[in-house]
Amino acid sequence: MGNGMKEIDELKEDKKSGAQEIVEKAGKIILQYFEEGDGDEVERICLDLIKAHPSMAPLWNLTNIALCYDASEVKKFLKDNEKKIIALGKEVLKDASIFITHSRSSTVVKLLQEIGKEREIEVTCTESRPMCEGKLLAEEIACPSIKVTLVIDSAIFSFIDKADAIVVGADAITLKGIVNKIGTHAIAFLARKNSVPFYVVSQTQKIFPWVKIEESLEKHGRMEIKNIYFDVTPLSLVTAIITNEGLLKENDVKKRCKCMKISPLIKKLWEEI
Repeated sequence: MGNGMKEIDELKEDKKSGAQEIVEKAGKIILQYFEEGDGDEVERICLDLIKAHPSMAPLWNLTNIALCYDASEVKKFLKDNEKKIIALGKEVLKDASIFITHSRSSTVVKLLQEIGKEREIEVTCTESRPMCEGKLLAEEIACPSIKVTLVIDSAIFSFIDKADAIVVGADAITLKGIVNKIGTHAIAFLARKNSVPFYVVSQTQKIFPWVKIEESLEKHGRMEIKNIYFDVTPLSLVTAIITNEGLLKENDVKKRCKCMKISPLIKKLWEEI
């Protein structure tokens, strides 16, 4: 149990990895406890994992599957479907050469890298404050065929009307919309105003009815410093969600959410946190 808690503490402090990377680490922890055959410990570890990143739908989904089913279903859930997403993404974006992205999604990184292998493209990246993981994305994709421009978050509005497409990842896809790094909603809104397609790139494991939005609050004398890490972009502002199961629209997401089997423990935790 000690090692498991240490790994969960490390996940809680990880604010730069994408949701896909976080859920892969969490899946290994859960499978370890399944192998030890302690049902009570599986329940406890699942709840602790959600509390570590309550805004990430894959964690809600992963733990819900672990509590409703068994280890074999967890392994199916963790199956890597990125190749399907990248293949579809390349087809959908075949006519685009100027991109904008926000925050850092490992799947978006791989998609842009694959497109860059076939033609020259330009990508404008935001710093993505407060953790500035956009800087990491910019460094990862920069190469001779990909011209990268890194800008402060508020400057992105000067670039949107020149873009062919906006491409972002997601921490969650819920009934209320796309949960992603703070600032995503504003970019999607302006993209719609400028008739620029706004695409979300994600595995379907990130679809879950609800998640919690993370915030932090610090006090300095009479002043409060509030960091809101995520916002929710309405599904109506999304051109399409590029997934391992094809292109999804607003109604597709709502149907999936309403049909999900939810563990009583997960429902209880949702009400408590």
